Amino acid sequence: MINIAGSEWIIMKELWKKSPQTSRQIIDNIKDKTSWNSKTVHTLISRLCQKGAVKAIKQEDSPFYDYYSNIDEKECTIYETKNFLKKMYSGSLKNLVSTFVEEGDVSGEDISELRELLEKLEKGKKDV
Repeated sequence: MINIAGSEWIIMKELWKKSPQTSRQIIDNIKDKTSWNSKTVHTLISRLCQKGAVKAIKQEDSPFYDYYSNIDEKECTIYETKNFLKKMYSGSLKNLVSTFVEEGDVSGEDISELRELLEKLEKGKKDV
């Protein structure tokens, strides 16, 4: 799997929303999220192309390129989440959740949703 840097995620999320896009479209669509100039965006797009995360196809009869996401959003998110969990919590989901519980950052709604997910997980294991 391809390692996507923090700043590159902004470009990828834009391409996951809509592909293809020209660099001008990407710049216009992220201008309210960043203060990057066009050279910075072009550098990030180029880096993502070199990594294989983005595919560039030259437009017919034009000097411009269309850019497409070349990797699946869900797969990439899962990969990055597992890496984060490994790096920050030695792979322990329990330790991650404990951090949020101890800091008081878990709402009643979060608890209900987590309970539902755990119940689904338990039910799924019983059905196997």
